[in-house]
Amino acid sequence: MKEWYSAKELVALPGMPGTIQGVLKRVELWESRPRQGKGGGREYHLSSLPEETRAHLLAEEASLPFADPDLEVYLSSRRISLSPADLKDPVIQAKIACAKAYEACPAYKGREVVLGELATRYGKSKQQIRRWIADVTRLRVKSTPRITLADERIEIPHSTTFSPEALAYGLSVYANNMRAGIKAAYGEMSSLAGQKQWVLGDYSSFTRIVKKVPDIIWTRIYRGKTGFELACAPKIVREWTAVPVQSVLCGDQKIFDYEVYDPALGQVILPNGYFWMDCSSRMITGVWLEMDHYNSYTVGNALREALRYGIPDEIFTDWGKPEGAKHISNILSSLSGHTQTGDFQSMAERFGDMPYEDVEHRRARPGVPWQKPIENIMNILDTMMDARFIGGFRKRNNDAWVNKQIQASLKRDRKVSFQCRRPVTASSEVRGLMKIEEFVHTVFSVVEDHNRKQKKLQEGGVIVPGEFFARGLTAQHRPVLDDPTLNYICMPRVERIPRQSVVKVRVRHDDERGYYSPALAGLREKICVSFNPYDRDEPAVLTTPDGQFIDLGQPWHVQNPYDRAGIAVKRTRQAELMRWVGEQANRVKEAFGIILEDATPVRATAQLARILPASAAAHEAEKERKIYEIRKDNTTLHDRETAREGNKLREDLKQRLAAQAAAGEVFQIPSDDKARYVAYLELEEKASSGIELSPEEDAFFMNYPGTDGYRNQRRFHERFPELYIKRRTTEPDKEITGQVLEITRT
Repeated sequence: MKEWYSAKELVALPGMPGTIQGVLKRVELWESRPRQGKGGGREYHLSSLPEETRAHLLAEEASLPFADPDLEVYLSSRRISLSPADLKDPVIQAKIACAKAYEACPAYKGREVVLGELATRYGKSKQQIRRWIADVTRLRVKSTPRITLADERIEIPHSTTFSPEALAYGLSVYANNMRAGIKAAYGEMSSLAGQKQWVLGDYSSFTRIVKKVPDIIWTRIYRGKTGFELACAPKIVREWTAVPVQSVLCGDQKIFDYEVYDPALGQVILPNGYFWMDCSSRMITGVWLEMDHYNSYTVGNALREALRYGIPDEIFTDWGKPEGAKHISNILSSLSGHTQTGDFQSMAERFGDMPYEDVEHRRARPGVPWQKPIENIMNILDTMMDARFIGGFRKRNNDAWVNKQIQASLKRDRKVSFQCRRPVTASSEVRGLMKIEEFVHTVFSVVEDHNRKQKKLQEGGVIVPGEFFARGLTAQHRPVLDDPTLNYICMPRVERIPRQSVVKVRVRHDDERGYYSPALAGLREKICVSFNPYDRDEPAVLTTPDGQFIDLGQPWHVQNPYDRAGIAVKRTRQAELMRWVGEQANRVKEAFGIILEDATPVRATAQLARILPASAAAHEAEKERKIYEIRKDNTTLHDRETAREGNKLREDLKQRLAAQAAAGEVFQIPSDDKARYVAYLELEEKASSGIELSPEEDAFFMNYPGTDGYRNQRRFHERFPELYIKRRTTEPDKEITGQVLEITRT
């Protein structure tokens, strides 16, 4: 089937211009090659064409008479054997033509459109065309090529992009010299591909095929070796303790096996968390807890705590949705250019003069503890949590009897926490659900205990994670970020266009915010907004897309009419709990500072890394934040003083009105319009204070608002409130503007 087309052949096809010049204007970035033959020019590959054009060409090819010179090559490459009678059958011809057209279209580049074109061409449904293609696939003769790797004979993984011979050769080269790495094996395979006429895919496809081979095969190839070397790691590193501390971080989520009670909301919470561990010392360096399912904010805050000890050389974690979110990508891009990174299998390649400039995540294979060391640490933390006899344990067990006991104990714990009226027996066995603050403190205490206790290493020996980590830090000059810069780069950041000096941000599905700044007046370009996802009342940092500081954005929230009842209470409670988590994280960091000071008499000074313009923007934001807090405190103090004065004046008025009511004075309606209006205001204040009105006062109070005199006096009062009626205090010769009025009597 033809795959290359000239500009002349593409003119006026569906999705293409009607002139050669128009076609040439659209082909600048298309895959092309020099055209053979008279006239020269270039030809363009089928995969680069627009979807509509590609579908039309493939359908045209499928509708041509079956005299295809490449038929024998196609059938042999697919291992399809057909009799002469089958080759003349028009149905077989149509099926093979449809299969060729479908396979010639790259995946995710318009195959559904091709199916539609073929269905129209042959008068069939798309499902029928799919069945035709499946029929051709079933005609293939399935073979199971095998290869011997050391003493193991395995089947070669199936691949549509590599010839079986090429895969057999590449896997053999890699098995014979795993130290050289996967890229070296791919290079040797590529050097013979042209000579042997092998079909060869790209390097990433070959890497995936190598990882399909079970780890036990590679383990048996290197029989007798254990631990880190068994996972195809660089053989230069013999054990984790040989790696400098804080150079390789390993992270993973933690779904706790406990139910926790929040008395403020009256709810049961299933807390999640995220942990970062230094692979060399096995010390937990970053912890953050979430009151719900963990998300990118959880990962980012835990990573911020881990980065306080210095910039790592490598970050190793699962490539899940929260870890791969844009927020985490922004944090890692901020560290770009300061470290060399890679995964465990690519470390050998990096030693071969192939540097990597960016900090990035590397995917861990689940269930392989030596390739994901934090899995073992999670099991240790679970054991230490169980040893504290915490109530609310909820993890299900495969054993029916054990699971029944766990669920019964959990039910009793719930009754204690919710203070059920029904009496609970065996109270000595009932602990109740932990309060959320207690649970957070317990988790961080367990992390501290783990870092301070001796740990037996798999490669041999015993270390104390905290002390080993402290000695390693003091023995090297690792770059360290100052707290303002680190807090700034770890905040979620979005791009928005201001409108009327306000930018709006959607943090969660039920949390929409606005931030105001006078510096945004008249600005119609995108700006970056960095905000605290847990505290709506904290100002946001506004910067330009290139990182230049603009201003602090003050919270400018408007109550959403679609907010459910109690949502504001939940947000306030979440902010309170997150502050508590931050306090516990700081407590752990400060406690480690004592170990760090005792690690060596002469402490090495860390190099303070400044990431510009992030560092400059962070320090400017820190200055503005201090000013903002001072102004906020002054405003709060002024509001309190004003409220205190108002309460005192109101109490004085209440007492005076009560005294007048007790004296039994008869209310008389003043003759002057202004005096009548003032008397009405006095009665209004008296009624709002809860003092009962006399019959004369009540009659005047109910009837006066319907008169013209009231309306006129009220209009004057509204236009000139302080000039029209002057209020007096109890002090002589002093006038104030308050809510106290002198009652006029005649």
